[in-house]
Amino acid sequence: MGQQQGKRSAVAEAARGVARWRNRRGLTVEQLAQRSGIPTIVLFAIEGGQHDPAIDLLDGLASVLKVRLIDLFDAGEDQIMGPVSVDIADDL
Repeated sequence: MGQQQGKRSAVAEAARGVARWRNRRGLTVEQLAQRSGIPTIVLFAIEGGQHDPAIDLLDGLASVLKVRLIDLFDAGEDQIMGPVSVDIADDL
């Protein structure tokens, strides 16, 4: 797996994390947008996987959602992650 593919996976997981925690907090996209100061259209794009948010934007969303940044990347209770294999030859 190359670095770019790994980045997309992490960003996609964080986007799912934003949606998951927003739903757990009982917030609509509009309410989260209002509280975070991030335009609604940007939040829709993040949750839909069409926008790669910067880490400071994700950190701000985590703060509004009252979770740690790392919690956005958590697979959640409903997903079990198996072992991870790394092929370092891809990065050479």
